[in-house]
Amino acid sequence: MINFVWEMGQMFAYEQFATSAAQTWLICGLASIGDAVYISVLYWLGHRITHDRDWIAHLNGLRILTLAGAGLTSATLIEWIALVMGIWSYSEAMIRLPLLEVGILPVLQLMILPVLTWLDCGTNYSNKGDLDCFVCVIWRFIDARRIHHRGAIAMDKQAEQKSKDLASESKPT
Repeated sequence: MINFVWEMGQMFAYEQFATSAAQTWLICGLASIGDAVYISVLYWLGHRITHDRDWIAHLNGLRILTLAGAGLTSATLIEWIALVMGIWSYSEAMIRLPLLEVGILPVLQLMILPVLTWLDCGTNYSNKGDLDCFVCVIWRFIDARRIHHRGAIAMDKQAEQKSKDLASESKPT
């Protein structure tokens, strides 16, 4: 939800490509879904790197700086590609970063909002109701199912080995 509010708030800095309020809401809604996908990829990458499903509950300075750096890099690349391809353009109100001339608002969004989302969610993110926390819950569910599946396979292999061992013990020699 926080990304939707940010998307709506920065619309003044883009050239008008929506002709009605409904189109603006739709565009910002779709952009917010993209933001949620981005946040879920960050969560997944953090999980893979730290080997900790609850890594967002243990944000420290290094992790926050890493997330901000990923946001800076990702947003700069996304904005630059969109501008070059003519997907959108900025109004005079958009402050631009030097060199690449990408807007500062979308860059700040991907640098700040994932961290704010996870600080808000904290250790109780499974009890939160907004979309960003929902993404974390989905990743935890997928991961838990995968771990359960791996455990079931390991248990099946152990049972199979035990059956083989019992069968070999009961054979007359």
